[in-house]
Amino acid sequence: MQAGVAVTDREGLYVDFNQHFCDLHGYAREDLIGRHFTEASPEHFREPLRRLHDTFFVNGKEAPSYWQLRRKDGKEIYVKSHSSLYRSESGAPYRVTTMVDMTDRYRLERELAREKECAEAAIGQLRATQRNQLQAEKMASLDDLLCGVAHELNTPIGVTLTSTTHLVRKVEDLKQALADGTLTHGELTRFLRTAEDTLALLRASTERASTVVDSFRQVAAGRNHEDPVPIKLRAHADAVVHSMAHLIVGRPIELQVEIADDLQITTHPGVLARCITALLANALEHGMTDRPASRGLGRVLLWAGRAEDTVTITVRDNGEGIKGKDLPRVFDPFFSGARQLGRTGLGLHMTYNLVTQTLGGTISVESVRGHHTAFRMTIPLDVRQDRHRKTH
Repeated sequence: MQAGVAVTDREGLYVDFNQHFCDLHGYAREDLIGRHFTEASPEHFREPLRRLHDTFFVNGKEAPSYWQLRRKDGKEIYVKSHSSLYRSESGAPYRVTTMVDMTDRYRLERELAREKECAEAAIGQLRATQRNQLQAEKMASLDDLLCGVAHELNTPIGVTLTSTTHLVRKVEDLKQALADGTLTHGELTRFLRTAEDTLALLRASTERASTVVDSFRQVAAGRNHEDPVPIKLRAHADAVVHSMAHLIVGRPIELQVEIADDLQITTHPGVLARCITALLANALEHGMTDRPASRGLGRVLLWAGRAEDTVTITVRDNGEGIKGKDLPRVFDPFFSGARQLGRTGLGLHMTYNLVTQTLGGTISVESVRGHHTAFRMTIPLDVRQDRHRKTH
């Protein structure tokens, strides 16, 4: 890359220069000799250039800088200049300036800067859109949650109200018959039978409402303050499986555990047990419910394996699978494919919250309709170290 070189005196007048310097400016040699160096610059640059020139002769040095020049033909170019101090034999100071045409590079940098600015603006807009979408999804989830709560509580409350009203009316009839002296043994017997049936309905409805409220409370809590401790995962899983043996008694289902005996993790054992229980119950109660006998023995596998500083726990069944349209919603609150069986649709939602919030992991599901379903939890090998890394 050729460089233009010029010599100016203390007043800023051109004393000498090479041919490439003339070519950069588009002037002939006789056009530049004796002229002030700022005349080839746009008006708004001239005063700053004069100040830099004066400062140069005070300090004797100047850092490389970029400047805009106007050629004789009116074309503006961008140059990188660097100056050094030179003294003649008589001791007179001169400024020797080396100048390189950087127009193409400057324009490319400006274009890249504009593209970067546009990209950053687009990213900012995308993030704003994502925040708005996330907020909208949160509000939609809240709406679904409230609708679910209302739906789940509406039935037991409705039954309670109807039953109570019916029982109150029967009590009023009984009191009236007693006051009139017309109460018979048969009427009293029928009243007692009605009261027993109504109270049974009231008790069932109240228990149902209590179950829903308790499940909702657990969802809202989302955390467990049980301290993490080291556990042998195989022994822990075996204990959970043993507690669920009653769910497969008399059913053509095989429940297997494939976990190394020496696999040890540090976690919240109670929370982990709840998560494994929920996934196994989901497989046994939902995955196997409509499975045709022609497909042979039903199998549910509880498997775990280590990968560096995490452990993946998988519950896989060869049941009927989950419908494709339902897969994105399996962790939503109050979503259930067995509401007719009295399910609240909170089990997997609570499991999701416990895995992601308390155990510090992730959970996912994949399913092929009519073939299998697999839930995978990936949690830290040591939840204490994982939290330490995330907070430091």
